[in-house]
Amino acid sequence: KALSIFILIFYILILQPVTFIFYKHGLRSWLAWTPLQTLCLLRIVGSGVQLDDHKTKTLTVVALVLNNIGLAPLLLAAIGILHEARGARDPNLRRKFEWFLVIHFHLLIVVAMVLVIIGLVKLTGNNPQESDTKLPKIGAVIILLGWAVLVGGTAFSFQSSQYDKQAPAYRSGTKLLHGVAIALPFVGIRELDAVLSNFITSHAFLTSLAAKVCLSVVPEMITVIIFVAAGLAARN
Repeated sequence: KALSIFILIFYILILQPVTFIFYKHGLRSWLAWTPLQTLCLLRIVGSGVQLDDHKTKTLTVVALVLNNIGLAPLLLAAIGILHEARGARDPNLRRKFEWFLVIHFHLLIVVAMVLVIIGLVKLTGNNPQESDTKLPKIGAVIILLGWAVLVGGTAFSFQSSQYDKQAPAYRSGTKLLHGVAIALPFVGIRELDAVLSNFITSHAFLTSLAAKVCLSVVPEMITVIIFVAAGLAARN
C-alpha cells in the first residue's frame, strides 16, 4: 500500500503545475498538456482503487486497466509537446501536414490502448482464452512502434531545416524540444516494462515490486517531472 499512497500523493501534487502550465500556454497547447492531466488522473484513480480493502472484481479489473494504459497518455503528451515545440521554433512549418502526422499518431496510440483494454478485460473475465493474451501483446508492440516514431520525429526536429532562430517563440520551443528529447529514454524504459510484462510469463518478474518501481513507476514519474520542468521553463 505504501507504493500506492506514494503514487497517489505524487500525482495529486504534480497535477497542479501541469494545470498551471496548460493555463499559461493557452488552449493551443491542449494536445500537450491535456494528455498529461489525463495521466495524472488515471494514476490518482488507479492508486485510490488499489487502496480499497474491499475491492470487487469489477474494481480490480478497473485498477488493472488503469495501471496498464498509462503509456498512451504519456506518449500523447510527448507528441503534443513536440508538436507545440515545432510550431514555436518555426511558425512557417506546413501546418496541415503537421496535423496530419499528429492525428495519425494519436490514432495509432488509441488503437493500441483499445487492444490492451479489450485484452485485459477478456483475460480477467470468467472464460479467458489463450488467444486473449495476443491483444495486449499487439497493443504493446504498437505502442513501442509509436515510441520509435516519436524518437525519429524528435531527432528530425533538431535538423536546421526544421527551425527558424528568428521566430518569436524559438527559445521557448527549444526548451520544450529539449524536454522531450531528455524524457524519451525514460519513456523507453517505461515501454520496455510494458513489453516485458506482456511477453514474459515469469511470476517472479510480474510480481516483483523492485521491477515495477525501477521499470515503471520511477521512469514514468521522471518523465512527468521533465515535461513539467520544460513546460514551466517555456511558459508564456
